[in-house]
Amino acid sequence: MNRLKIIETASEHQQALVRLMELMDLDPDDGTPKADELALLALLIEHYERVHYPIEPPTPIETIRFRMDQIGLNRKDLARYIGSVFQGLRSPRRQTPLEPEHDPQAQCRFRHIRGYPDT
Repeated sequence: MNRLKIIETASEHQQALVRLMELMDLDPDDGTPKADELALLALLIEHYERVHYPIEPPTPIETIRFRMDQIGLNRKDLARYIGSVFQGLRSPRRQTPLEPEHDPQAQCRFRHIRGYPDT
């Protein structure tokens, strides 16, 4: 196993990615030194990327659009589930509340969109 250390530069990051791919291609058995190196290297890469390439959490609208795409809904389908709250997707300022607490009738419809079972 190579000596592992915190990844601090883009060059080290690239080298770590190459080594990670080599280890993944070997598909080492759990508990072996190569499997341990793979796991540690993945953690080091994840840490470097989290610090240097942060990903902002999605907005509520992006979340809804992503979920719609996952379950094959279009805008008309969405209107059937959340009614007037749907107008927020078209609002340039997105000032329409998107939380079901603002529309009690939408609470059970939101549960369906979010993938929760009916209550």
